[in-house]
Amino acid sequence: MDAEEFRKHGYEAVDAAVRYMKEVNDYPVIAQVKPDYLRPLLPTEAPESPESFDVIIKDFYDKIMPGITHWQS
Repeated sequence: MDAEEFRKHGYEAVDAAVRYMKEVNDYPVIAQVKPDYLRPLLPTEAPESPESFDVIIKDFYDKIMPGITHWQS
């Protein structure tokens, strides 16, 4: 990843954080998943090749976000 690509993804991450802060009241306070839901969704080993930022962000929203407790602020 070169410097410009890093900058682009950094801005995307900040934009996602700002969007979350604006939309936090739209999320349920308590996670809507069962304990240990995440384990079968994650690979047992790190990938051999790097994944794109888009794939990582998609995994975050599809796999991680459902298990987060969202304290409305």
